[in-house]
Amino acid sequence: MPGKQLLKPIQWKYCDYFWADKKDPQGNGTMEEGSLGEAWVQVKKSLTDEEEVHLKFSTKHHREIEKSLINFCEDFKKDMKKCDHHNADLCMKLTSCYTFVGNTQKALTEWQRDVEMKTQQLEIKLSNKKEDKHGESPTG
Repeated sequence: MPGKQLLKPIQWKYCDYFWADKKDPQGNGTMEEGSLGEAWVQVKKSLTDEEEVHLKFSTKHHREIEKSLINFCEDFKKDMKKCDHHNADLCMKLTSCYTFVGNTQKALTEWQRDVEMKTQQLEIKLSNKKEDKHGESPTG
């Protein structure tokens, strides 16, 4: 659908007052002593000026917001790198502590076995001494 056709394209309409490219065939535009045409030109000019101001304003704010968002994003990336490095350091420390605890646990297990073995040996010696004392009879 390329575009709607006007019902009566040649016939003059009230809205034609407002279009500069339309010529007023009946001369109604001059009834207001030309003030309507002048007012319309002023309205169009002020709208164009306002549009330009709004465009500059929105462009300025878009740049400022975009710049602040880009700065935030870059700072966030830097902070994330710092956190990643910090986490890696903590992970290494945790791994070394875990290894140390594992080694200490092994050493304690070996020490406990050694203590138990020595305790058993001492108990055997003690029981042997008791048997030797009981084995000797005073009547003998």
